[in-house]
Amino acid sequence: MGGETTVQFLKSGISIQSLYSDLSEEKIEQIKSASKDGFSEDELQRLESDGIDISLLRENFDSKENKTTSDVNEKAKSIKEKYCSDLESYNGDVYSISNPELKAFKQALNDNLLNELSKEGFNKTQIIEIISQSFPSIGIKNGDDGQYECPKGHDSESSEIYVDFVNALLEATGGESSEISSARQELNNLNLQIETNNDELKTKQKEIQQLQKEIEELMNNAIEESEEIAENQKESAKNAVNKRLNEYIQSNGTMSYEEFQNNLANDLDSLEGISNSKLSNIVLDMLDAQNKMSTVKIYLKDINSLMKDNETLTNKAQDAKENLDNLLDKQKEEGISADDDAKETDPIGFLHKNTRYDFFVDKDNNDDLSNENEFLGAKNGFLELINLDKNKDNKVDAKELIQNDIKVVVTKNNGSQTVKNASDIFDEGDFIDLSSYTKKDTTLENGNKLLGVFDVKFDDEMLDDKGYQTLDKIEWLDKNYNFSDNKSEKNSSIIAEATDFTNQYNIFLNRNNRLDDKLNSAQRKIESISKSINENITKNAINNSKSKTEPNEIDTSEQKLLEEEEKKNKE
Repeated sequence: MGGETTVQFLKSGISIQSLYSDLSEEKIEQIKSASKDGFSEDELQRLESDGIDISLLRENFDSKENKTTSDVNEKAKSIKEKYCSDLESYNGDVYSISNPELKAFKQALNDNLLNELSKEGFNKTQIIEIISQSFPSIGIKNGDDGQYECPKGHDSESSEIYVDFVNALLEATGGESSEISSARQELNNLNLQIETNNDELKTKQKEIQQLQKEIEELMNNAIEESEEIAENQKESAKNAVNKRLNEYIQSNGTMSYEEFQNNLANDLDSLEGISNSKLSNIVLDMLDAQNKMSTVKIYLKDINSLMKDNETLTNKAQDAKENLDNLLDKQKEEGISADDDAKETDPIGFLHKNTRYDFFVDKDNNDDLSNENEFLGAKNGFLELINLDKNKDNKVDAKELIQNDIKVVVTKNNGSQTVKNASDIFDEGDFIDLSSYTKKDTTLENGNKLLGVFDVKFDDEMLDDKGYQTLDKIEWLDKNYNFSDNKSEKNSSIIAEATDFTNQYNIFLNRNNRLDDKLNSAQRKIESISKSINENITKNAINNSKSKTEPNEIDTSEQKLLEEEEKKNKE
């Protein structure tokens, strides 16, 4: 591309993925590949000839003048003159802070050099080339494979400079940062929706459990009381019939059967009134149970709807997590072609009773160990622990750990891990003895390095040489720590909790079906008891009249009436 060619960059916050979400993964990768250093007109035409709608790209362009090799060389010369013209020659470790050129590069980073180069129109490859020419000894340069090389510093301060460079380059050139940010935000939003649903499901669960308990009690009470009333009424009816029959018999014909019936009816009406009053309370209990059952059914319907929503959301969250992981992996792969040291970090912690305690700083405030960069010592090594010693007594005590909001990831011998606040771990008399630090720089069996050891006062005893500062490989750390960024334990927990409600819902549903059957059965039983009361009264009256009177004491017409009444009741 010549100097007159215009290079078009996507505006900040716009990603290829968001513009072409309906295209195949292959097509999206094709566009991303072309966009690496901005779109030239030739590249746009090639994309259009492959059937890609470039109007979406043009609508989101940020135009910059393309820089030539001559521009790169001239810029590098001016930067070298500005930052390195007065530097003395140096023959020591170039990857340490003793290297004057590395110190000069640190100043350039502080001056936002990379952002300035990006604003002037230099792409990522050109910025790397400018840095390579301006500060040749520090080891940052373009590789043959399209990646760039960035060494790991050999001391904490130099290491921090290289880390700052990587972050500054990503910020200045965009790369995949907006896409990664968008993917992460999508995952967070989905997880938030699932968590909200889970909270509502928990609330519904508690309400259903309480309602089902109340329904059960109402039905049991209603059934028990109705059965008791029915038995009491039967006995009372029997006594009333016996009383009136005795009066009728002892009257020796002076009391007509009609009078006997009227007297008995009045007694039974009185009994029936009392019973109906009690039955009305039972009916009210049953109505209350039915209303609660209706509410439960509404809640169950809500739960079913929330679970279906969660099923859709969890599928989307899993896809979003996979997409985010792929973007992060790609960023690592295409960003830096690093030496082995660049894949290491420096945890600081101690051992006690086969349990490992590692200090970390919760930089993203998610109450979890997100990644290896949150370990205390990840940037500045042991100096980060020393900086916690505010009173300069060569000890970092429990109070200073708590004041600095240090957290601890506790790893037991079986591999289980929990995250604790320093206040949950350390007592007032506990401390880390900084003056006991001894350098080791030895390679361990697992391939990691032990940089140094120190003493710790913990659990009322001095742990001589049980404190450690290591240089651990990222691959080993990923296998031995549950980083929330890499393994998304929280996301899995949210999804697992959402999935668990399916089983809970089935339990609720089965119990509710049983309660529904029981409610209907109770209603039928109570209605049957209520209905049978009058039938039992008449039946008892007739049976008792037959057993306690002689047939000739009741005239034929009256006997006929009783038989008809009995026949009618049987029907």
